[in-house]
Amino acid sequence: MMKAIVMLILLVSILCTAAFAGGFVKADGTGLMLDGKPYRAMGANAPDLFVAYSGAGLGVQPQDRGKERQRAVDAILDAEKNKIAFFRFWATGFHPIEMKLYFDNPNEYWKNMDEVFNLCRQHNIKLVPSIFWEIGLWPLICEEDRSAIVDPNSRTYKAMHKYAREIVTRYKDDTNVLMWELLNEGFLGADVQMEGRDLGGGDVYLPTTKLKRSKYNSGDSLTVPILKQFYIEMTTYIKSLDPNHMVESGDAGVRDCSQSLRESFPDQVWVRDTFRQHVGNLLASQPAPLDVFCQHLYGSLDPNFEPDQITKLSALDYFTCTIRAVDAARMPQYIGEFGQVFPSFDKDPDAKFARTFIDLMDKEGVDLASVWVWHFPWQPENNVTSQSHPLLVKRIAQFNEKYAGLK
Repeated sequence: MMKAIVMLILLVSILCTAAFAGGFVKADGTGLMLDGKPYRAMGANAPDLFVAYSGAGLGVQPQDRGKERQRAVDAILDAEKNKIAFFRFWATGFHPIEMKLYFDNPNEYWKNMDEVFNLCRQHNIKLVPSIFWEIGLWPLICEEDRSAIVDPNSRTYKAMHKYAREIVTRYKDDTNVLMWELLNEGFLGADVQMEGRDLGGGDVYLPTTKLKRSKYNSGDSLTVPILKQFYIEMTTYIKSLDPNHMVESGDAGVRDCSQSLRESFPDQVWVRDTFRQHVGNLLASQPAPLDVFCQHLYGSLDPNFEPDQITKLSALDYFTCTIRAVDAARMPQYIGEFGQVFPSFDKDPDAKFARTFIDLMDKEGVDLASVWVWHFPWQPENNVTSQSHPLLVKRIAQFNEKYAGLK
């Protein structure tokens, strides 16, 4: 079975060159359009889809690579069967060691990426590839501080632009790409002093790395100006290579102390924003030319749960406020991650909060959303499959039947 699937992927890879069925999803005011019709869709986060398929995951032994590839294929097949419209995933490694194949055998690296893209296309699953998911990946590979991401003279800057150019130009004509994502949750690190914080173990590094740091430096701190500069410049660069696809940030939102952190940096004063400050900082964090506004929202039906510690609103009321604020800013919006706490998914097979939140997103006109997380055993408390959470998956399918044309 597995061998037959791989052979089919290779055949499709040969046949699919530049022309792909359907059109590109485009931003239109506060909504999205596909082939002249309004488009809304609900997907899932399959974060390590490519890493699992290529067998490059941290700690994966050679004898386990076939099992990891099958896990990626199973995630795709389960998604198609249950009308999951798209996957958000890291289109890179998470740790430097997971980029070893890219440096050792780039042809094999991109062949694996092609197979993932072709397999998802074959099974009607669009893709949101996160180009730089972990913002610290390339600085660690290039043995530089994270602030090098905006320094044109740095190795990091050049390496990131090279990788962006390679992946974007490779798939710029692929209509199965829903949009490009820059990274994951960048603004949660805005104005957070990194000096002295633990960095990670030596097993995450490439074998060729000489400087294996265990602590962050002050130069690893990313201020609001640095992040906004990166967003603007990298989005502009991607659009210069690919006029077909939208770009979104991958952000979760801003911290509830973002105002005081920005004003006190490099010192750290953690004073909660007012709600007015919070909304203003949220909207300012994702500047043009980004096309779609991204938030990550996790909640609970527990009346004592306060998602941001700023308001006394319930999770659903707070989420309604931020969704409407983005709508007033005239941007389409993507809830890049949604899930639940108190109880987590593993404690609630009926997924009561998540299904209620989907009803809210439906009512409020949210364009795109993806549940966290799909076929991802590394987070058992959040893991969702059609077998573990049938009611949630059925509700997602209903949304996609109604808005995404999945019948």
